[in-house]
Amino acid sequence: HLIKSLPAMFLRIDKVIGVPNSPPTPSNDSLHACLATAATVEPEEVAGEEGGPTVIPDDTLNASGELFVVGRKNAAVTIDDKCVSRKHASIHLLSKTNPFSTTSSLPEILHGRLIMEYGTPSTPEEIAACDSSPSGVICVLRDLGSKFGTFVQVDEDLINATTPRTSNTDGAAKEGSGDETGDETDDEGVNNTSINYATLSDGQVQAVRLLCDNNKGSSSSLATTPKFQKVEPNKSVTLLPLSHSTTATSSPPHTIILFGAVGSAIRLTLLPLQFTFSSITPKSTLQSYIDSLHYIGASHNQWDVNQSTHLVALEKKANAKAITAWASGRKSVVTLGYIDGLLGRKELGDVLPREEDYPPKGTSQLDSLSYSGDHSRALQGYCIAVMMEDDNGPLAQSAGAKILKVYNAPDSSQSDFDNWWNTQQQNA
Repeated sequence: HLIKSLPAMFLRIDKVIGVPNSPPTPSNDSLHACLATAATVEPEEVAGEEGGPTVIPDDTLNASGELFVVGRKNAAVTIDDKCVSRKHASIHLLSKTNPFSTTSSLPEILHGRLIMEYGTPSTPEEIAACDSSPSGVICVLRDLGSKFGTFVQVDEDLINATTPRTSNTDGAAKEGSGDETGDETDDEGVNNTSINYATLSDGQVQAVRLLCDNNKGSSSSLATTPKFQKVEPNKSVTLLPLSHSTTATSSPPHTIILFGAVGSAIRLTLLPLQFTFSSITPKSTLQSYIDSLHYIGASHNQWDVNQSTHLVALEKKANAKAITAWASGRKSVVTLGYIDGLLGRKELGDVLPREEDYPPKGTSQLDSLSYSGDHSRALQGYCIAVMMEDDNGPLAQSAGAKILKVYNAPDSSQSDFDNWWNTQQQNA
């Protein structure tokens, strides 16, 4: 049995640059962040007890989970705006689970490369967020003592769902403290009384509208501006939409962060990367790739019609997994080289590998079929009972069938099973 990959995040960064007395300017190029693109620190050699060289363990240097820093100069995400501090804020991935502590325990395909690991949650809020996160991983924004403030989009539904209700006494005490962008208001519908709501400037509103528009070319598509809170200096805020969003929507989970009052901002969008492997041998090679997936923000599983994004295979075959991917409306069948290309990215601006550059070798019967990209509906309206967890369930589901997992049925007694089965028949 293979060890499952750890969950992680692959984030697209869209940027808007604020301009004094002018509308903010959107950047044309997106950046892409994951643990593999995070900056690392080379370990230093120090004298040992007997005078010999000793290397500082990697986990003391590269386990902060810091993906990147946003700032005016010498930052991975640079924003040329005088309201943005030189080192304004940072983005971190945190988890209570860290798989590797030294380069000697890293997957073989990384060849001992230094690479960033998850940071450890340190505040009660971060620990609680990790515990309630479906994946156990959270994304955290940290203000680095910025002069003109950092502001983050507020999702009140997620705050209500993840934060225990507290008294409004503390919130009343904070009323009137003020900030650089405007007045504060206390929203009694939100459990977290420490929220410091901000009134946005015209430039900030325009930046939000640009980033809320999928094409980033128009600021007129947003009916209402989302609420924002000011992050306290040198404090952190968990970006809940990236780790706790569960509602299926047409757009992937995302959040917007503002830097200063002119209109500089970024939008972080969670991009799905879920691989399914087909006939990869030897098993040790497959396990090494699985162990490395969290560095590129990816995971692996049996093919899931709604979540899987890529099928990884060495050769083209018209087997169950390949037909399932085809029928699901996914044509992204790639080799292990595609994962190597993602792992090879070391900076946010490095280009993404192209799927068409990594086709499995050979041919299959699927090559002769016309491809529309639409989900198959050949079995729509059918309910198919699946006796074991294998490729048959996803295969039928990819053609529009409803799946009944008989292997998950109650088995405490024959009567319990019969009652369950009769109920399922009636439902079908």
